[in-house]
Amino acid sequence: MTKQEAAATDEQFVVVDKKDVDTKDSEPSPPNDNDDDEAANNNVEEEEAAMEIPPEIFLNGLTILSPRQKKDHKQAAVAVSVPLPPLRPEEPVASIRSAISEIIGFAHLTKYRLVLERTTTTSSVTTSTTAAANGSKKSSKNNGVASNKNLNGSSTTNGEHKEWEADNVVSTYTLDGAEMATDKLVQSLKLGRAPEVIVGQDNSTTTTATNGQDEELELDDYGDLSTLLEVLEKEEKVGEPIDHKIIIDASNFAFRVVLERYDAASIRDHMVRVRQLMEGNAPHLVTLMGDEEVVEVKEVVEKEEQIVVKKDGSDDKENGATAEEAKEKETQIELPNYPSDYDLSFGEQIKSGDLSTFFYLACGDEQTVINAKGNNAGKQNGAGSKSTDDSWMDNNNGKENKKSKANKKKSKGNKNKSNGETAASNGAAGAHVMKGNPSFVEAERSLYELNEATCIQCTVRHSGYHPPPANRRTLGDLAYIECILPGGSTVHITAFPRGFYVNRSTSSSFNPAPAKEACYSHALLDCLLQHSKSLREAWLIAQTASKNRAELIRETSMTEDSITSLLRSAVSVFPNNNSGTSIGGPLTPAPSTFTPRIDSVVQTPSWLVPLPSTNEGTWQHDKIHGSNANRTEEDLMSTYGVEMKLGGMRDWNEEIQAAREMPTDTLTERLERAKFIHKIMSEFGDAALLGVKAIFDGDNAARKSASRDTTNINLLHRLDKAGLHTLGMVIVEYMGVRVVCQSVIPGILHGEKSHTLTYGTIDARNPLQRDDDVHKLAEEIFGEICCVATRTVPTTPLTDERMEALKNSPVYPTQEGKKDDDKKEEDGTKTVEFCGPIEMKAILGSDKRKYLLDCTRLTPRDANWISEENGGTGLLEADAKKYNSIPSALDDDDWVTSVLRPELVSSYAEMKVGKHLSKIIKKDEDLLKGESAATGDDPSADNEAESKAKKLAEKRAKIEKAEKEYIKTLKYNVNVFIPDMRSIEDLDKDAHEQLQKDEEEVRNIARYLFETVLPKVTTAIRISSEHGLMIPLEGGSLTEFIHQYGINCRYLGRLAELAAEEEAKDIADEKVGVNLPRQRMPLCWLELLECEMVARAAKHVLNSYMIEEGVPSAKLLASFLSAVISTDEESASETELRMSKSNHSQGTLSEDDTNALVMMIDGDDDPADQRGRSEIWSDIEREVGRRFRYSLSLYGNTKSNESRGRALYLPLLRRICQRSGIRLVGKRYDLGGKCLIGGSGRLTASYPIAPTDIVDILPLVKHGASVANESFVPCSFSGGLGSLSLHVLLNDVKVIYDAAHTRLSQGVEVPIALEYLNETAALCQRVLETTVHPQIQKCLKLTATAYANSKDLDLALVAAEKCLTVSVALDGFDSSDAYNAHLAMSDIFFAQGKIVEGMKHYRAVLFLAEAMAGPSYSHAALYFNIGRQYVEAGRHEDALRFYEVATKKRNQDRVIDGVIARHYALALVRLERFKEAFDCEKNTFSLYSALYGEDHDRTKESAKYMKHFMTLAIQQGKLQQQKDKDTAKSSAADAIAKQLLAAEDARAAKKNKKANKRRTK
Repeated sequence: MTKQEAAATDEQFVVVDKKDVDTKDSEPSPPNDNDDDEAANNNVEEEEAAMEIPPEIFLNGLTILSPRQKKDHKQAAVAVSVPLPPLRPEEPVASIRSAISEIIGFAHLTKYRLVLERTTTTSSVTTSTTAAANGSKKSSKNNGVASNKNLNGSSTTNGEHKEWEADNVVSTYTLDGAEMATDKLVQSLKLGRAPEVIVGQDNSTTTTATNGQDEELELDDYGDLSTLLEVLEKEEKVGEPIDHKIIIDASNFAFRVVLERYDAASIRDHMVRVRQLMEGNAPHLVTLMGDEEVVEVKEVVEKEEQIVVKKDGSDDKENGATAEEAKEKETQIELPNYPSDYDLSFGEQIKSGDLSTFFYLACGDEQTVINAKGNNAGKQNGAGSKSTDDSWMDNNNGKENKKSKANKKKSKGNKNKSNGETAASNGAAGAHVMKGNPSFVEAERSLYELNEATCIQCTVRHSGYHPPPANRRTLGDLAYIECILPGGSTVHITAFPRGFYVNRSTSSSFNPAPAKEACYSHALLDCLLQHSKSLREAWLIAQTASKNRAELIRETSMTEDSITSLLRSAVSVFPNNNSGTSIGGPLTPAPSTFTPRIDSVVQTPSWLVPLPSTNEGTWQHDKIHGSNANRTEEDLMSTYGVEMKLGGMRDWNEEIQAAREMPTDTLTERLERAKFIHKIMSEFGDAALLGVKAIFDGDNAARKSASRDTTNINLLHRLDKAGLHTLGMVIVEYMGVRVVCQSVIPGILHGEKSHTLTYGTIDARNPLQRDDDVHKLAEEIFGEICCVATRTVPTTPLTDERMEALKNSPVYPTQEGKKDDDKKEEDGTKTVEFCGPIEMKAILGSDKRKYLLDCTRLTPRDANWISEENGGTGLLEADAKKYNSIPSALDDDDWVTSVLRPELVSSYAEMKVGKHLSKIIKKDEDLLKGESAATGDDPSADNEAESKAKKLAEKRAKIEKAEKEYIKTLKYNVNVFIPDMRSIEDLDKDAHEQLQKDEEEVRNIARYLFETVLPKVTTAIRISSEHGLMIPLEGGSLTEFIHQYGINCRYLGRLAELAAEEEAKDIADEKVGVNLPRQRMPLCWLELLECEMVARAAKHVLNSYMIEEGVPSAKLLASFLSAVISTDEESASETELRMSKSNHSQGTLSEDDTNALVMMIDGDDDPADQRGRSEIWSDIEREVGRRFRYSLSLYGNTKSNESRGRALYLPLLRRICQRSGIRLVGKRYDLGGKCLIGGSGRLTASYPIAPTDIVDILPLVKHGASVANESFVPCSFSGGLGSLSLHVLLNDVKVIYDAAHTRLSQGVEVPIALEYLNETAALCQRVLETTVHPQIQKCLKLTATAYANSKDLDLALVAAEKCLTVSVALDGFDSSDAYNAHLAMSDIFFAQGKIVEGMKHYRAVLFLAEAMAGPSYSHAALYFNIGRQYVEAGRHEDALRFYEVATKKRNQDRVIDGVIARHYALALVRLERFKEAFDCEKNTFSLYSALYGEDHDRTKESAKYMKHFMTLAIQQGKLQQQKDKDTAKSSAADAIAKQLLAAEDARAAKKNKKANKRRTK
């Protein structure tokens, strides 16, 4: 358990305040679903008692002791103890080993075992724990005299123990004085027995049970601490629970590290660990205790004192005063300021394709963007210029990078330790002065400098002399290692079972004997540190920098919220600054290769990647990948998922089945089972992904798609039925090819005698087999749960013609062996009862387990996608006559696998049950009369009422029985409309009649979908605002939305047709202008449907291009994407003009620099072979017509300007990249403009997306154990399957969550429901060992909602913030879940009166809606609410800007348009713009008149407002006219006065002139 993991335990998600939960009467229990039935109550109570949540147990006071030293050895080191936080008994030993890997002095140890030692101490648990948590060396040394005593009787005094000092460089306890144990078979420690001896072979530590003393216990690396709990229980140290927790004093025990001998495999592991430490992972911890652990221990140990404090009201009063002060201070905060030329709707930025600030705006950090653009205004070409990369945030980015590099070189050459510490701590010092919104930029700069300081230029690799020759292997040599130390010197190391030493080899001579100064140590790092002074200095600097980095991360996290922390790590301007994230494990920056920064905080790789490294806004392609010999060696040693340590390939199937067969009697056993299954499934997925990588590195062979089979395997996996075994299954799609990865059935590869076919057939030409036990199991699972009917089918299902066509196919060995013609003819006349698809088969493996394979269908085929002549409905064939792009026939092979969704089948069955019950009730009118009489209150009719009640009960019982019998008949044949299937008419007439009924029933379901469900969904979208239904935001949520109604994605075209019809109705209604319906069809629905269709079709077209090309290139992807997001192609003159105007400040290199990145050979890339935009769009339109039977109206080659104006280019680009695994650089792209494809054939041959803008192409993975509704998900070859969320196979999670959901939906027992949600999240975390999972996200979302409904806004805010963090970490900053989480947080903030914080999340919601759904996804109400906040603040001009945006948004509800227009008019009135207010209210009047007529109250009210505004406007006009007249009169008077003055001046001048003449005379 690492420090980060300790901070991220399930306690951090326990958002329930224990004080607010009333647990006096009883502990919370799972749900009671039938409170009215006493008999059912008794059964439920028994189940609740059996599943009652046990109290949490914590072991407190445990410590880790440094490696054991030899007795009386002259070089034996002083022991070091490291206190541990409180641990659960089920804490895995592996997590303790992980914790040790982060402690100074222990981090470099890899080959050791942990043994349990007994200690005695006189100090209290709380005191010692607190001292350790506070990091006080003095307290840890003087907290009481204690002694260590092994269970074998050896002891040492605790006075010899000390905390590890950070200044120590070489670990002295790994040298000659270290005691060494040999490898042996580790046995698990089990409950229910006394401590057992598992000891080493050294005589100094070995004792026997006859001594009368206990012997030391070794911890199983694959076990937990349950054995220690048993020991403590025997010593009666387990007390009573307090607040559902038991804190056990385990301070008398410690875990001793005992070093072990190496082998060749462990030497390789040790080298990998040393490399990790050198590459920025220097340890900094001296203790694993933190304040939060100490507080939790005190909370239980000192419970009585807390109760006294709780009864005192002083704290509450003080908190209340603080809240009032905070609220008063909040009212004084000014609302955000927006420049006058700033686009409040984000429309211009989205249209222009400026994605450089995408993540800032998606997090609501809009003010950072505004401030940065304002600071750089002088460097940009006017207000319309677009900032394009992260460098705009820091004008001195280049200078700082140079300065950082200079400091780094200086620190490496500095031999003074104190100077090194000062240099390494500069980043932390800078972090203390960070203020304001842009502070995270400075924080990232400091983190980058500290990361650079933690990286040591030291290469550790196998020497050229490796492997050892035979004569040296017999002497014990395991490996030869070459290390290039800081400064450039090289040292050669010999690895042998006891450790490492410096040998006498050089680059030119081989001599593995120990050098004069061999510097022996059990750890390679200690050996090197003893040998190299420069490495010691660099290691000390790295440790100091690591400590400062941790301190900076801690301080930064205290001053910023979680979403800002994620944003800071994702968009840092510094490369590979992956430290300090809120999720993930240890800090693992990769200084020598490019790793997208956003991958450190988002589980699913983002389609958009912030510009990784900038220099005046361009990629530094020569800087983002450095030389690293360690990385090269690791790549060459990659086994692509094969476990070489185990001597060969892992038996994945045996591990999976063994995990599923683990016991499930207790909660602990169920937890261990779920945890083990999750671990095995995750590792199987990782191995499959690496195996696909190995295949594609040398083979491009395609594999058959099995997506449907994987979906059904997923269903069976989640059902978790005993006796049914399924294989591990993963599908990986990469470069247009799908590869199916399955675990292997035992014996299937070793001949037909090692396995047995028990159901179905392996070869389609052989008859079906049927085992009664397997058939019974199939009926139990498929028949009862999935409503699959058992039907009679031909033993040989294929027709003779099809069998004849298969003669040349390879014959697979089956148990039937070779058959003669008579036998085949006899099989063709037989029938067999079969449950499930005829392709399904069951095999009895050599391990005697029954495996189910090829479960391709659990629902019937879709009759709408079958031609009418072949038995289909024919409802889709009429569309082929309307458009040329739609195929005329439905004979495509893809439609053979088109089946109905199970949600649709369930909906249809419920509809039929409802109709059936209605008929029964209608026939028996006496039933309703009996109900009325039985519920009467007339006392005189008691006997009659009792008699009628009895009859009523009997009739109800009959109805219930009839209902159950009818439900049993609602099973469906999944083998209808199968091509080339033999007719059963001549074999069994009854079966043939049943088949015809089944086919007709399937046609009815298909008609129900086409004629009822699809129009129903369209109507629901039209009136969604009336019923609170949220319209899907983007393609992913759209898919999930229609799947809930049982609609397949192939019906997107039909939904689009219905949407277009509704829009046409709205246009016709508006032309009439009378009696308009209040609700109108939202334009975003059609736009979203077409966008998703184009994205799906584009993926298939691109896959075909990649398969055709063989080795897909970035040029192909860039050309394809450029064509999709453009409206036309550039001419040669337009291209030349664009290139001449390019200033290369948009994250793009110059033409010459771009083409110089790769070697181009003339003739290799003929421009004539490049597809143009028109051809690409023709292929897409053809694919849309084939897959969705729809003709595009907004996209394509020949669309009108009006239609093109509604095309969503950014959402389309996003969806294509997501569905194809393409990653782009986040910069400005000219969306919706003209493109360049082909050209010179060089890298600059495409625009607006260039080949250099393609960061990566990711594989898409679909796991057979993933969570429900999760399809293909992008994954990284380097990151494994971390982006997949696997299903938690723990039924307790579902039961407890459903109990909480039921109580909250009913509004009863809310505290108990919240306790259930906490327990659900805690159980998931104990299985997953992470907080990032959809189930935990659901718990947090429901918790926030419950607290908000209870008006406990503070706790609601805590849960909502955590939900937002998990949502972003799961699916990225631009996901539907993140959108909903932002919306929830904004509502809570506004309810608290925190307007500024609420507006931040409002703005994030508005940007995400614009970016993912386009401008037609109206959020006018949000703009309106923001405007009202500015009105209340007295800033009417700013309010008017938001009102103006709101009025331009087309609302689904026309009344909202009227309300917004009214407030807009009132805002104009406040600014004395009465004429504009009158015009605005006039629009409101016209709207209300068209909606309600002129006699409606709203219309009359609007007329009054309009009249009033007109009066004000007239008065203002009159005043203005009078003012103008007065001004004119004043001007005329002034003019006359000026004329008079001028005349007077002229007369005076004339007189003066005459007077002067007289004087002259």
